[in-house]
Order: sequence, then structure tokens, then C-alpha cells
Amino acid sequence: MSTELYHISYTLKYKVFTIMDTLKSLAAIFYRFLKDTIKIRTVDKDDLRDVIRTNIKRHETFCKLFKTFNAQDYKQFVIRYMDKIKLSKVPSAKVHEAYTKALTGKAVQMEQRQFLSSLYNANEEFVDILKQIDKKLDTLIEEERITISDTRITHVAVLGILRQSDILSCWSMFLWSQLIKLATNTNKDIPKYRVEYLTNNVDCVARVASHMANHTGPYSFLAEADQIKRKNADFVLGASGGSFLNMISASNYTRGFFDNIETALSMLNIFRWGGEKWDDWMHERHLRDVETLQWMEQHVALLRMDMMDTDPNDPKYQKLVKVIEAYDNKISDYDRKIKSYEEGE
Repeated sequence: MSTELYHISYTLKYKVFTIMDTLKSLAAIFYRFLKDTIKIRTVDKDDLRDVIRTNIKRHETFCKLFKTFNAQDYKQFVIRYMDKIKLSKVPSAKVHEAYTKALTGKAVQMEQRQFLSSLYNANEEFVDILKQIDKKLDTLIEEERITISDTRITHVAVLGILRQSDILSCWSMFLWSQLIKLATNTNKDIPKYRVEYLTNNVDCVARVASHMANHTGPYSFLAEADQIKRKNADFVLGASGGSFLNMISASNYTRGFFDNIETALSMLNIFRWGGEKWDDWMHERHLRDVETLQWMEQHVALLRMDMMDTDPNDPKYQKLVKVIEAYDNKISDYDRKIKSYEEGE
């Protein structure tokens, strides 16, 4: 086994992951899957393409909402609400502060120039990245179906990018909702699972936003995948029964590339899903996304009314609050079902 694997590591905020740790986890999953071939399905390339295009729309939704506020709107938001949010005794109010502290490189400068601009940039860049992956998917994955035994490391990286895309888009929406609820004093009904999601994924999202600003990680995936293929380093994970650790040299891969692999580990359950489960998962995601746009538009409307010093007891104001609560309940239900599919509950 190449000794290089023991010496290459990369530091994330609060954690240190080694490339060897990631590869060992990946090998363990594939070894287990290869022993249980009866329950393992193939993944159709068209299914992955559907996920890619769905995620593109989700990132576009956040960008559309962001653009409804001009520079003056954001300046007013920061002046009027951010001190109030920072002083809130609600634990989840500290999420945005934790996010900004975890940013690195150019993302820090972006966030200093304009509130949430690093998050907007990450979502906008992901639209372009996913469109490029969609365009080149036939080159990245030559077969029409991926089986567990012939899955390559670049295939897993694609799954990791889709997982980062999922986390980024959901986290962005949840943060936006929470900030508005805290700003307008309508935060008493923020679902507990969203607070946990924001808290548990703050470092991951800050890392993704930093990658996007610094042009690393998912941003540089296609160029790196091309180099990996030219080096004949796009090895098959199912080779030798999943015992591929002695076949690779870590110097063929960048630290950003292994960020994609690390996040893919939580998405490999898709190889256990039957066609019906995949269809149900996609259907629930579609329903949630349809509701999400309307849900977020109502948040924006509520914030604008609050900025105009509308009396919170005004019937129109109260109606908006109730509409948002109704959407909260719908989206929570979709999220619960989606989570049950992804975690095999």
C-alpha cells in the first residue's frame, strides 16, 4: 500500500479528515454491498440526470429570491435586524454567525461586502456546475446504468457533488426562513428538525461556499475528473471485491476532490433502492420544491410588510403568518418522508 496515504490529510473547520479515513470508509461500504448483491440495484444514468436538473431548479429558486432584494434592502435588513438576531436568546440565532466564522478565503470577503452574498454565490455557481455535469454526463458515465461492481471513483464524486448541492440548497432556504422569522418575531414555531439541520450542517455549507468562492472542490471537479481519467486513476471500486486500497496513489487526487468523496458516503444508499422507492423519493422532492418557492415568497412579503412598520396585529400581516405556518407544515411532512427514504427508515 502506498505510504503516501498516511501522510496526506486536509483540515476542515473543527475536524481533520485524512484521505485514508475516507478511502477506508468507502472500501467498507463497497465490501458490504458486494456481499449483498441480491438487494443491490443499478442506478440509471437518466435517474441521476433527473436529480441534477431538479437540483439546478432548487439553486435557481434561492438565487431568484435573493435577487428580489436590492443593495438598499439588504443594508436596511442588516441595520434593522442583525443586531436583534445576534442578541436573540434562541440558540439557532447563532447559526449565521457560526457560518461566517467558518468561511475561508474569498468567501470571507464576499460576506463582508454584502450579507449572505457568499451563500448566493455558492448557489449561483452550483447552477453552472450542475449544468456542465449534465452536459458531460455521458463522458463521465459511459454506461447507461451503474452497477455497484463497476462504479468508478469519479462516479462516487458525482454523487458527492449532488449531496453537497442538496445540503447547500436546503440549508440556504432554512437559514433564510429562520432569519426572517427571527427578524419578525414569528420564530416560535420553527420546526426542531430545521434548527438541528442548520446547526449540524453549518460547517459543511461554509466549506462548500468557500470552495465555490475559491474555485476548488466541486467548482474544479470536471477539470480534475479529466486529469484523473488521463492518469488512468479512475479506478473501479468493485475491483478485487472492494479491496482497492493497495491499488491507488493518493497523489493522483486533490484535497477538494476528496471532499466530494467524503460527502458521497451518505448518499450510497441509493444502490439499495428499488425502482419504486426511487420514484417515490423523486416525487416527494418535486412536491417539496413546488411548495418551497411559494413558501419563500411569502417570507419575503412578510419581511417587506415588517420593514414598512406594519402593525403585527394587522389582519393582512396575520394572514401571511398563518400562510407561512401552513407551508411550514407541508414542507416538514415532505422532508420527513424524504429523510426516511435516504436513511432507510
